[in-house]
Amino acid sequence: MPRPWTVLPHQPIEKLQENLWTVEATLPQGPLRRRMGIARLGDGQLVFLNAIALDEPSMKRIEAWGKPAFALTANGFHRLDLGSYKARYPGLRVLAAPAARKRIGQIATVDGWLELLPADPSVSIEEVAGAKMGDVACTAHAARRSSLCFPGDVLMNVAPVRGFPGLLLYLLGFIGELRVPRLIRWIGVKDRKSAQGASAAPRGHAWPAARVHLSRPGDFRRSVRCDTARRAGPLTASSVTRTRYPRLGLIR
Repeated sequence: MPRPWTVLPHQPIEKLQENLWTVEATLPQGPLRRRMGIARLGDGQLVFLNAIALDEPSMKRIEAWGKPAFALTANGFHRLDLGSYKARYPGLRVLAAPAARKRIGQIATVDGWLELLPADPSVSIEEVAGAKMGDVACTAHAARRSSLCFPGDVLMNVAPVRGFPGLLLYLLGFIGELRVPRLIRWIGVKDRKSAQGASAAPRGHAWPAARVHLSRPGDFRRSVRCDTARRAGPLTASSVTRTRYPRLGLIR
């Protein structure tokens, strides 16, 4: 049986741009928070990145914006509300990477992977090379603005947490500068070189700037803006690490 539609405390919907919305919410336990992204394709279909159960007014607002069509789980650990989404939207197509399919299949029937997504000039979702849990990157472009979303765990910059939980998160690499957390390097990366330089956007595209959004809400003082105006080549996962690209600035 899927988990009932359970609404935990969450923030209002934030419109990042005309084809990308996001919502920040709590988890049932622990200090970490989570974030859902919603990408709207050109034909009006919606792609949920880490589906989160919201209150009814918020869900009605989403349904008025577009047609719920796909639910993408970045890896096998992002499945809490997936079953209740499938129960609410029976026609929803569940997407999971082969590496996460067994765990996701315990919650909802998996329909396939990224090959089921229609080609769209403004929204693209690709696997992060070198990651072994199924992590993806989503790029969305609209009105001279672009966003780069990592709905999985391959990049983190969690806000500081007090006490022993905070110490543990710090030691595991979740707190601090934007980076691949130490824990994920141990369990979620099969090729560190590829994961650092994996293409996170279609080749041949360049944009004035790309804002980066993560599955775990980060420290707002450390939120990032990746300036790509003077860098040739595709936007890559390594372009959001300050050690490689010193032009990476802060969003105040």
